[in-house]
Amino acid sequence: WVAVFAVMAALYFVWYQSRPHETSNGFGLRSVETITQNAIYALQGLTFPLQPLGRVLMVAGLSDQLAVLIIAVLSLLVLAILFALTKRFKQFVFGVGWFVVCLTPPVLILSHDYFINAPRVRYLAASGAAWLWALAIERAAGVIKPIGLRRVLSVALVSSILLPSFIFIRQRMDLHNLNAAPLNAALDVAAQSP
Repeated sequence: WVAVFAVMAALYFVWYQSRPHETSNGFGLRSVETITQNAIYALQGLTFPLQPLGRVLMVAGLSDQLAVLIIAVLSLLVLAILFALTKRFKQFVFGVGWFVVCLTPPVLILSHDYFINAPRVRYLAASGAAWLWALAIERAAGVIKPIGLRRVLSVALVSSILLPSFIFIRQRMDLHNLNAAPLNAALDVAAQSP
């Protein structure tokens, strides 16, 4: 199935490149700066559960990109050690590898603006990140012997990962509702006076 997926992706790429585009800057690698920005943004996504800690480093005077890099490297190092100690290092490699394989082409060829504003580019790679963090929770909780404490730790870890995402989505929903208010008011007036 992996080979079929790879062949289909290659065929789609060839077909897509044969189509006319609004901007014809051609196919090619981006500048080192753009590739670096895209890669750091991708790393931030892979290590998102711990990335809010980067704000502490930024308050201390580090740049946002350096803060992301430090948190990402430390997160991946801790995860690698956790998976190695629990004799599941192949699962770590699979999760990170899936993420890297899926995002390497867009990191190399997309503009930074497009890369950060097109979440669909990261959908397939998100499976690798979800795999990695779900198994990390299972591995971390698995070393705790009392089952009650293991469940409490699992719930705490899952909550710590999902809570920032929930807050982000809730803020975006509020922003969407705020932006829709004038349109809804205009629709109400139009409905009252057709």
